[in-house]
Amino acid sequence: RGEKATLWEGGHRVPAFLHAPTLLPPHRRNTTYPHLFDATDWAPTLLAGALGGAAGVYACDGVNHWDALACEGAYSSYAPPRTEFLYDIMYLYKATRTTTIAIDWVQAAIRVGDWKYMSNVQLCARSTPRNLSTPCALSSAQDWLFNLTADPYEQHNVLEEFPSVREQLILRLEAY
Repeated sequence: RGEKATLWEGGHRVPAFLHAPTLLPPHRRNTTYPHLFDATDWAPTLLAGALGGAAGVYACDGVNHWDALACEGAYSSYAPPRTEFLYDIMYLYKATRTTTIAIDWVQAAIRVGDWKYMSNVQLCARSTPRNLSTPCALSSAQDWLFNLTADPYEQHNVLEEFPSVREQLILRLEAY
C-alpha cells in the first residue's frame, strides 16, 4: 500500500540483496533476512563484515547487522539489531521575527517491533495508482495502527482494538 513520498509501507519497503560469497558463511547464502533494516544500516553492517566486526570505530548513522547476518543459528535465535524505525515527523512551525519553534507534528509515523503507528495521515485514492500525475482524492486525516507481521499490506486499522499500543508508540514519537 502506498507509493513514494508517503508514510505507507509502499513508500519505504524495497527489496535488497547482499552478494558477499567470501564474507557470508555458506549457510547464509540464498536466505531471507527477516529483521528490520534501514538504508542507514548498510554502512556499519558492510564495514563490520569487511573489517571483521570493527565497524564500531567509525562514527556513522545506522545499526550494525553483521553479527545477525552471519550468526550460526537460525535468524530467529538472534535478537534483531534494530527494533524501531522512525519513518518521518513533519512538524508545524510557528515563526516570529527572532525565533522559529515547532508547535506539533502535522504527520508522523513510527514502527516498533511489529507495530506501526501513523498519526494524522490521509489516504490517497487514485483512479490510476501507477500514474503519479493523476489527481489524488484525499480522505480526511486519521490515525492508523497496524501489526505489520499480521497485516503487511496495511489493510486493517486496529487502532480501536489496541489503544495501549497506540499510547506506547505516541510516547516513542514524542521522544524524538
